[in-house]
Amino acid sequence: MKYRFVIGVCLSAPSVLGSDTTVEEISIENLTVVGAREPKSRNKLAGSITTIDSQQLQKQLQISDDITAVTSNLVPGMTPSRQKLSNQGENFRGRTALLLVDGIPQNNALRNGNRYAHTFSPTIIENVEVIRGASALQGVGATGGIINYVTRTAKPGDHWKSTVGTGISSSLERDGLDQKALYRISHYESQYDFLAEYSAKKSGIYHDARGENVGMNEVQGELQDSANQNLFLKGGGNFSDQMQRLELTINSYELESGQNYIATPGDLESGTPGTTEKGKPAGKPVKNEANFYNLRYQHDGLPVGYLNAQFFIQNYQATYGMAEWWPTESVKEDQGVIKVEKKGIKIDYIIEDIYDTDSMLIVGLDGIEEESVQRLAHTNKNVTPHMKYSSLAPFIQGTIELTDDWYLSSGVRYETTRVHVEDSITLYGFGMDGQHAVNIKGGNRHFSMPVFNIGLTHDILPSLSSFMSYNQGYGLPDIGRALRGQWLGNKPATSTPSDRSIKFSDMPSIEPIVTDNYEMGLDYKQDRYSIGGSIFTSRSNKGNHLKLNSSGTYDVERKKTEIYGYELEASLDPSDNSHIKALYSHVEGKIDSDQDGKVDTEMDLKNLNPDRVMTSLSYDFTDTLSTYIQHNYLFSRKKKESASGKEQVFKGYQLVDLGLNKNFNQYGRIGFAIENVFNEYYINYFSQIRNHKDYLFAGKGRTFSLNYYYDF
Repeated sequence: MKYRFVIGVCLSAPSVLGSDTTVEEISIENLTVVGAREPKSRNKLAGSITTIDSQQLQKQLQISDDITAVTSNLVPGMTPSRQKLSNQGENFRGRTALLLVDGIPQNNALRNGNRYAHTFSPTIIENVEVIRGASALQGVGATGGIINYVTRTAKPGDHWKSTVGTGISSSLERDGLDQKALYRISHYESQYDFLAEYSAKKSGIYHDARGENVGMNEVQGELQDSANQNLFLKGGGNFSDQMQRLELTINSYELESGQNYIATPGDLESGTPGTTEKGKPAGKPVKNEANFYNLRYQHDGLPVGYLNAQFFIQNYQATYGMAEWWPTESVKEDQGVIKVEKKGIKIDYIIEDIYDTDSMLIVGLDGIEEESVQRLAHTNKNVTPHMKYSSLAPFIQGTIELTDDWYLSSGVRYETTRVHVEDSITLYGFGMDGQHAVNIKGGNRHFSMPVFNIGLTHDILPSLSSFMSYNQGYGLPDIGRALRGQWLGNKPATSTPSDRSIKFSDMPSIEPIVTDNYEMGLDYKQDRYSIGGSIFTSRSNKGNHLKLNSSGTYDVERKKTEIYGYELEASLDPSDNSHIKALYSHVEGKIDSDQDGKVDTEMDLKNLNPDRVMTSLSYDFTDTLSTYIQHNYLFSRKKKESASGKEQVFKGYQLVDLGLNKNFNQYGRIGFAIENVFNEYYINYFSQIRNHKDYLFAGKGRTFSLNYYYDF
């Protein structure tokens, strides 16, 4: 089957850590984009697609193994990485991206937690597919776009092949050493294949360009001064003359803080960023724990079409640092713990080449169930009630070849959502109208609606193509944040009616977010160069807008939002052994501040991302020696903070990274990299627009990395 062959080619690209000595030439434009749910080549999809193959991934991870930095470097429209465990403030075209691992959602529908970008080791990833803009085919969470991380699979030629690897990175300052190790074994036979990997990393302290310790966010969590380990297993069997395949993937990830440093807050007036000093933070270690189990079945031998089915389970738990919660009138601090259990199914039945035309029809069904609760580790109080979310969504999607040059695709997905919330009570520090420890009256809410998509692609000339598309994205707001009530702090309770309560049954703030995404683009490709771009607008009548309250925390606001912008990409191959790439993105937004049905106020910077130009150059000196250099330039921006009216100022900065690879064939491979080559001093994007002393951090200074991998 064509679909199966293309996926096989996609997975045969060189590995991120330990690539083969010869690199197979693969046309990215013709790769199937699995995350799109449509087994079509990328150049027939009506939308903006970024495919990060294993070679690109290897170069980025050599510079930094922060997976969010990889995607933000290579994908226009994404905010810069925070270099933290928390991905709070990171968005995609001003909205939330749905993160998938082999199609398994990492986002949590009920209580965000902002830790879903670090639930696996990047060493298990083979390539990355990014769909920019809302999607009607992936369900809850895909209002800004989709990032699908495709995991490794054993390849033909692997005969109990083992790879060992080790690496260090350092700022050459005290306690600034990262150490990592990896072992992988893979075996491939025509009837079965198997891959196993164990990796571990211990991270030291980051240092800025002035040699000072980079500040730590003790509450939200850190990548620095932490240790993580990951166990990955994938095995598959092919039977019925290779027409059927059953595959099981298991992954277990854990990251834990080292508890060796305490944070020193920054000073907003002087602009001095926070730092750290030796000491043991109060409470239990900050942790991220995530496990998933993924069973996939594929049948290519059906009389008409073929079947893909998937069943998955994911368990996730995040422990946060000590914070001011006021769980009771006399207890001030505690640690939040978010626990999530989800399971789901995805079934696709695909028919291709209908009536001998280049056409396709997909009929599918998605089901997911998620249970979530946030509690406090020491007082065992509920921050949120126990919540349960379930969804069943059938869909149909079709593509037809109108002429040799025109393709039309369209589909509909019918979302049925049920949210159940148990009765509870807010913490003493949360409530409403000045009332502490307010009752939460639970219940059930049901939502159902269709979401649509339609797209048109046109090959204007052999080298010039265009697309137009309309997609509806469907998502839920952070229901747990809304249900915990408004932050009151240790204020005295006021006289309010005794029956005052938060009623889940009539809360308008928890209704689904539906995003209408309109986009059009052009792509021009020649043998040695290409240029392309798109313009888009994304609208939502009840958007999920984060508003900073007077206590320094965020409340969920539901307001009409409109986000719009454009993205440009270009590439040039001056010679057979060199490649130049450039991208630029610009995003703006408006909200309906007075609730009159019209957007009238500019969206502030915490909901957007800065204008950015990224340029890169790859050069192969020989078949075994290559180099890579990239330059990121972030432009300065000014906006008014939507809640306070204060001016937000982002002072732009530029960063240069460098990588060098040498393959010694049977003696292994060495990779050397320098992050922030010119040791640029800067305050990271989120810190500048967050404007809070506990979030004021400098970015990493010059950091050197050295990696060695050996196959046997």
